Amino acid sequence: MRLEHLQMRNRIAADIHDSTTANLTKISQIAQHNIHTGGCENHAWSDVNRLAVSTLRDIYKVIGLLSNEDSKQIMPSHGTFMEHLEDVTDTEDALLQNLGFRGKTEISGVAEGILVQQEDVLLSLMREIYRNIQRHGNPNGTYKVVITIGNGRLLIAQSNEIHPVNDWHIPHGRGSDCTTNK
Repeated sequence: MRLEHLQMRNRIAADIHDSTTANLTKISQIAQHNIHTGGCENHAWSDVNRLAVSTLRDIYKVIGLLSNEDSKQIMPSHGTFMEHLEDVTDTEDALLQNLGFRGKTEISGVAEGILVQQEDVLLSLMREIYRNIQRHGNPNGTYKVVITIGNGRLLIAQSNEIHPVNDWHIPHGRGSDCTTNK
């Protein structure tokens, strides 16, 4: 039981790390993009605000989970997994396009019966894929993410042009490796 409790705490710590670093990376990249291009368009700063609010919401969620000793009580999620997936992909596509990337995400199929814990891992993996596009992709290049759902599986295929030089100067972590270990 103690091991299960420690594993839950480690998962929560990894979730707060993933959420906070992913969103702070986006905030930093948007700010750096505006600095380098001299652009201060309203939609870019709206993205900064939305990311900051989202990060705070995620932190409060994790704090709520940490203060709750019963690991079975997870905060209820509003909406379906498909709605959350589409929200994540739409938001991430918009952010990439604001940074100069050209591309899109395509989703085919419908997922049903996804548990909250599975949803958290899958959405975290999606965010990590988009962070990798931002970190390693060419901001003037193209990308594509294809999500195929069916037969109890979710297949994610992603491609992008590689950036010749890492101009962002943003530290990075272990990548999607930490997501696959969940």
